[in-house]
Amino acid sequence: MRLRGASTRPDARARQALALGADAVLLGRPVLWGLALDGCDGVAAVLDTLRRELALNLALNGCTRLADVTRAHVLAPAEVQARL
Repeated sequence: MRLRGASTRPDARARQALALGADAVLLGRPVLWGLALDGCDGVAAVLDTLRRELALNLALNGCTRLADVTRAHVLAPAEVQARL
């Protein structure tokens, strides 16, 4: 199983990681921010926001579901692309 951390921009990073073959994306930091801000309601709000942002990100890339995302949806410099 390949896991990838989503960093501070989880919507775009999640799509990118999944396109490059990750099986799952870790979302620890944003969830902890939501927990610190408003407990369970904060976590729910963060996860809802991430879900909506990911859906928008997919739509902007012409995808309707995560399974439609491929390496072609990720732009990378030529030298990095050659190593993938």
